[in-house]
Amino acid sequence: MHQSRLIKILERLSPRQKEQFKHFVVSPFFNQHEKTSKLLSLIYQGLEENDKKLSQQYIFAQLFPKQAFEEQKLQNVMSYLQRLYHRFLAYEHLESEPLLEQLYTLEEAYKTSQLDIFTNRYKLLEKTLEQKANKNEDYYLTGYFGYSLQRQYHIDHVERSDQVIAQSMLQQLDYFFIHEKLRHACSLTIHKMLVNTSYDFFLLESVYQYVADNWEVFKSHHNIAAYFIVLKMLRDSENPAHYHQLKFFLQENADKFNHESLNDFYSYTTNFCIMRINQNDATYRKELFEIYQQNLKNEVLLQNGKLDGWVYKNISTLGCNLKEFNWTLHFIETYKEKVPASQRNNAYNYSLAYYHLSRKDYNSSMRLLQEVQFTEPQYHLSGNLLLMRSYYELDDTESLLSLLESMRMYILRSKKLAGTEKKGYTNLIRFTKSLVLLRTERQFLREDNFQTKYNLLFEKIKTTTNIIAKNWLEGKCQELIGVRVEEQF
Repeated sequence: MHQSRLIKILERLSPRQKEQFKHFVVSPFFNQHEKTSKLLSLIYQGLEENDKKLSQQYIFAQLFPKQAFEEQKLQNVMSYLQRLYHRFLAYEHLESEPLLEQLYTLEEAYKTSQLDIFTNRYKLLEKTLEQKANKNEDYYLTGYFGYSLQRQYHIDHVERSDQVIAQSMLQQLDYFFIHEKLRHACSLTIHKMLVNTSYDFFLLESVYQYVADNWEVFKSHHNIAAYFIVLKMLRDSENPAHYHQLKFFLQENADKFNHESLNDFYSYTTNFCIMRINQNDATYRKELFEIYQQNLKNEVLLQNGKLDGWVYKNISTLGCNLKEFNWTLHFIETYKEKVPASQRNNAYNYSLAYYHLSRKDYNSSMRLLQEVQFTEPQYHLSGNLLLMRSYYELDDTESLLSLLESMRMYILRSKKLAGTEKKGYTNLIRFTKSLVLLRTERQFLREDNFQTKYNLLFEKIKTTTNIIAKNWLEGKCQELIGVRVEEQF
């Protein structure tokens, strides 16, 4: 029984969620089936104390004393408890969406002809919408349904149709459609760029042009305006003006967005910067760093007080690459506890290892990497890249060549890496091995032979587009002939 879907659902709940669900189940308003309440108590007890108490036979005996075991009878109770959990999820969502709750109250009051409640609650809904700074999809859709109910009320009880209400209803519906059309267009455009697919956006061009032609109206509808600028930025990615317009717009109107919307819009600015960095536009490293700093300050990057481990790692490595060492070390230590416990040790040890590597303390970096559990391909390969750099700088050729071979086999066998990623890492391994061997052979080669081999290798690296850590590789090549370059990774 402990492998059932119901048990797996309940054991994933936090202590607070378990307590809330318990109150929900024992409430006679939601559940009057005593055995269902008892089943929940038995499951909670079994999860805390002993797996044996989660066996079907034990649970059945507690629910149906002195009866012969019937699996179907137990399944019926379990099924009812699971349906209660589904209702609990819906109830929790309703509790978290005050606009929905007010709208459903209006609908039910009107349906049951409780018109005094309807008129009173409609005024409250109007006031709530007026005070709502963040005009997102919920705002427009709630406004549309609210005006729709109000229009029906006028038709049925005031004996006339109010033109203003009807016009407002249509306007809110249009705003909702425009908001959602632009929002999904932005998301799917990013997806199209990443995986080389295509979508038919149907009416998007008409919507896009309509917003452009009526910008003076839409610039005060901040979510719609922001998605419009995002789409411009994605469509015309070579023009930095759109990126800077979006960045300025978000800074000027930060108080007009809720946390979720602001996080969404800033994710587009960070992805745009990363895209430009990957195209070797180094100016966007500083841009990205400033965005991260701003979003840490206003807590946009935090979700329920937590900072994603990958974001934590990315900020740390970017800070090191920009040589903002004091700020980065302070960030690594300060935000460590904000990383979810399941990600914390890996994210912290990797970030600190990267910091020490950037300060050329290679031994400390390698010691910290021993604490990183390479369970995910990204951590496995990122950690190996740091080891590769350390072995190279310490001139430990034997360890480096061994590492490169193990990386090659790992990539060859991995089923989780995309083909382009595999190619990028394979090229890095191949060229790094050639570079190491050339460095080792140099003392045995005539200068002209060395120069010929070097020129051939460097030209191949420069003309190969898909190489992970290409900047680092090019820099190490140039160091062989005495050219010092700013180290990048």
